[in-house]
Amino acid sequence: MSLFVAALFVVLTPGVLVTLPSKGSKLTVAVVHGLLFAVIYHLTRKAVSHFLRSNGLSSTTEAFQTEAFEICNAAKASVDLFDQATKDAIEADRMNAPNKGELLAAAQMARAAADEAKKACTAVAKPM
Repeated sequence: MSLFVAALFVVLTPGVLVTLPSKGSKLTVAVVHGLLFAVIYHLTRKAVSHFLRSNGLSSTTEAFQTEAFEICNAAKASVDLFDQATKDAIEADRMNAPNKGELLAAAQMARAAADEAKKACTAVAKPM
């Protein structure tokens, strides 16, 4: 992706392919080319990133960020499940339900899963 950005920068440098506006001041030309770079980059970055990932050329940083995002989402889902299982177990205990032991066991398993997911999220989300 860095090579794509560098190539785009070089190609859009004033005077390499074109200078817009042709009779503008240095500042005007620089601003126009900067805006052109930003627009082209914004419109093409997802496609280029997808192309690089699908061809195994993605940078490890991008793959790392995607993995961290997925792991952290799983951690959040585990915490949500733990919260619901705990509420169910408390309600079953309060009502002296026959399945309160099963619900408590489910809450404990959900808690363990949430703890593991949070550890994994913390491990992959730490900056290198």
